Amino acid sequence: AVMEKGELVPDDIMGQLIANRISQPDAQANGWLLDGFPRSEAQAKFMIEYGLEPDVVIVLDRPDELCQAMLLGRMTDTATGAIYHPVFSPPPSDVEHRLVWRLDDHQPTL
Repeated sequence: AVMEKGELVPDDIMGQLIANRISQPDAQANGWLLDGFPRSEAQAKFMIEYGLEPDVVIVLDRPDELCQAMLLGRMTDTATGAIYHPVFSPPPSDVEHRLVWRLDDHQPTL
């Protein structure tokens, strides 16, 4: 319900979801990659508290304007789940009628 409203999932729920997932055997054997987590100080503290320490951290340093343009333009193909962007990854013309703008991609969420 939270995500359907375009809101962020609360930190405590996200922390538990992440902890549960990366404790699974496949993640323990093969490693894990977190994209967009932690997003807050509370999430970072959760990682420390639960011993969720990555071996490597990659920081993508891009101008805020570019990040906003990329995020606010994402569209999803309702049939395939493919993600497109009018500038950075334009959709084929035959799928344009199926595209929906992502509900969580709006200025207040950024």
